[in-house]
Amino acid sequence: MSISVEQVSVDCQSAATQSGGFRPDSGLAEEVLRARGQYGRMSELAREVDVDRRRLYEVREEAREALVGRFDISGEEPQVVEDEAGGYRTEDKVLFYLPVTVGYLKRAIIALRVVTPASIRDIVALLVILFGQSAAWSFGKVQAVLTEAGERAEQFSRGVELSSIQGFVADEMFSQNRPVLAGLDIETQYLFLAQVRESRTGEEWKAVLQKLQLDQHLNPKRVVKDAGTGLASGIEAAFPGIEQRDDMFHAVLKFGKARFYLERRALGAISNEYECEEKRGKGADEAARRRAGQEWREAKDHAARAIDRFDAFEKLCIEAEQLLKLTQPHTGDLYLAEEVSSGLKRIGLAMMEIRGDHARNAGRYLKNRAPGLALHLQALRQELLKVAEAAGGEALTRAATRLYQAVLDAKSKTGPEPRRQAATEELRVAIRNLATEADGNPQRVQQAMKVVFPVLDRRERASSAIENFNSVLRPYLVVHKNVEQNFLNLFQYYWNMRTREWGRRKGTSAYEQLTDARVADWLETLGYPRPMANAPSAN
Repeated sequence: MSISVEQVSVDCQSAATQSGGFRPDSGLAEEVLRARGQYGRMSELAREVDVDRRRLYEVREEAREALVGRFDISGEEPQVVEDEAGGYRTEDKVLFYLPVTVGYLKRAIIALRVVTPASIRDIVALLVILFGQSAAWSFGKVQAVLTEAGERAEQFSRGVELSSIQGFVADEMFSQNRPVLAGLDIETQYLFLAQVRESRTGEEWKAVLQKLQLDQHLNPKRVVKDAGTGLASGIEAAFPGIEQRDDMFHAVLKFGKARFYLERRALGAISNEYECEEKRGKGADEAARRRAGQEWREAKDHAARAIDRFDAFEKLCIEAEQLLKLTQPHTGDLYLAEEVSSGLKRIGLAMMEIRGDHARNAGRYLKNRAPGLALHLQALRQELLKVAEAAGGEALTRAATRLYQAVLDAKSKTGPEPRRQAATEELRVAIRNLATEADGNPQRVQQAMKVVFPVLDRRERASSAIENFNSVLRPYLVVHKNVEQNFLNLFQYYWNMRTREWGRRKGTSAYEQLTDARVADWLETLGYPRPMANAPSAN
């Protein structure tokens, strides 16, 4: 039976509007049917027409029922009918036909290169597997396609205006002993820098950042970074007076590793003490028994010292973790920057007094980074003061801030059970406190959370975003066994133009958030459009 698009449109629209209320046009009715199996497409349609996604699912079901009723077709997947010899299999069912053009193969090559960590030889092999011998392109031909795509990507990225970037994170990673310098906008996750250099000195950082400043008007007000001296000097030289916040992630990682090391040492000493105790009093003669007793006493003393070191360091870690939170315990009052800075310095000095290189190194890092770790609190306090009136007053602002911190603590799955239980109880108290401050008015509670939580989300004190980029890029560089700027240009373009599938930025690209320009197809934007349905055959 031949079914026209017009017939489908009329029946879909009729069925979808019988219940009244929202009335989709025929084009939308077709779209909801075609969206089946396309991840995220229903969410996009819901945003486009400003209607709840569940209503679109209802429209799709009503439209499908209309088609079944009018054309007497089954709503189930078509079954494969075997011939007399039973020759047909489920895998032989034709789902669709695709015109494989030269342009399509180029799109496939570029996608395989940046969506998966595939080498050029991997891509050459995959083309034959996916499309047959007609797609058996040589290594050089595939490489030429990727080189052209990388050049286009670099040209596109150079044309993006960066003046709206207010804060960024910067880092460096190594591949084959060559540093890759990276910079990423905190707000949008736009990757504006991914360059391989010969060194990571301050002069190298200064050169790449000043070029971005001159060509694309990059002029941020703050940066979150680790303790790299070259990185810090290069940023200061490129942007004099910029606020350099130290990254909390590396501080927590430093003393976390030292804590784990001291814990393992203490457990090992305790185990050794038990072993020596079992041998105590045993031996072939009196001298052997005395030696066993002496070894046990020495092991016992060593275990006691190891336990004391761990306990002392653990106590300091808990103090540091508390100071690195936003608020003082059981209140919505932000810590003062001076309070955090002086407290972390004190804790760092105390850690350095504990015997062992791991504890001393962690303490030294914490002491040196203390002022930078507290910088974010000054700006955060000012931002909360600005929104206090919109949140319903200072009391509601503090209550919402307390709840925010309580939510963060309750989400944490680390620490002993009593600490987790205490975090859960604090969350309950914080919820009741916010409700009390809002006089039990749900609208006031929602308003306070709506205003305060976004401000706290933008506290900008960790380099998690750039660390995530590094973790994503690293497998590619391992497979390629060599870092090339042309590939970095292409990967940078893909990172910025791809539509993100999860998180609070789901459904958008970094480029779209930075420029407000919607990207329908990142490959098409790069100059590699989808093949036309009526493309002529090579035969």
